[in-house]
Amino acid sequence: MRHDVQAAVLAVVLVGYLVTNLASAGPAWQTVLAAVALATELALLTVSLLRKRPAVSTAR
Repeated sequence: MRHDVQAAVLAVVLVGYLVTNLASAGPAWQTVLAAVALATELALLTVSLLRKRPAVSTAR
């Protein structure tokens, strides 16, 4: 499986966990940990996707 797909799946899992934890009034430390993990995963996924974008030339 590609790294991008794995990162996207992990982000979806983290969102699901975060929403479930918030809805069930889970422990605050688990909510904070899930939020930090989600933010980190999304940042890494964004950087990975931006590096793969082809460079756009503005010269005509």
